[in-house]
Amino acid sequence: MTKRWRIAELSGEQLRMVQEAELGLGADYLVVFKEDQGAAPDISFLTTGTVAPAPLNTSQVECLHGLERELDAVAVAYRRVA
Repeated sequence: MTKRWRIAELSGEQLRMVQEAELGLGADYLVVFKEDQGAAPDISFLTTGTVAPAPLNTSQVECLHGLERELDAVAVAYRRVA
């Protein structure tokens, strides 16, 4: 069965954690996804050519994995593209 994902609904504290991670990682956006059996989310903004995955070093990837464990979700760092 194909997994489906949705953009996660986060509490205020979780949003604060995501914002801190964005700053720490130097990412413009951190998008957080949760697995869902329902309809697929509208992620068309990720395919417009205005964002791309942010380059992360090993330490930054470890930080991102820690955030994912805290949120029980998948987080992807993006940067703006000119």
